[in-house]
Amino acid sequence: MDALEFLKVAKELINGSEANWRTSIGRSYYAVFNHLKKECIALGVAIPKSSKGHNVLYINFYNSGIQEAVDIGAGVNDLYSQRVIADYELNFTITKQTADLMLRKAENIISKYPTIDKAAFKAGVEKYKSAINNARSTSP
Repeated sequence: MDALEFLKVAKELINGSEANWRTSIGRSYYAVFNHLKKECIALGVAIPKSSKGHNVLYINFYNSGIQEAVDIGAGVNDLYSQRVIADYELNFTITKQTADLMLRKAENIISKYPTIDKAAFKAGVEKYKSAINNARSTSP
């Protein structure tokens, strides 16, 4: 299945109730997460299959040193945060406007990704991971 199919579902859910809007936010997030995860793996950038994969994906983009990728990382983090609120904070009201904003954010992230220099992105992620590993090996 193509992860971008989730965006079609997210769009269909926009004209419903609060339950639909909450679900739309989740589908928007998972369209982005699964699409970028597939792209990262194709580049040789590992993303864990465990729940840690969500954080690793965001961190890779956010710490790549490429502004466009940093922007994507921030957007992924925003989508993730809104997805958590939509799924778990049932006392917090989710509006159609919020769901629509998250859908547009997801579409923007997906359209922005192809503009990133993939070799520079991979090199930036590797540099970041190397720095983290070096810091861990030298700490007491």
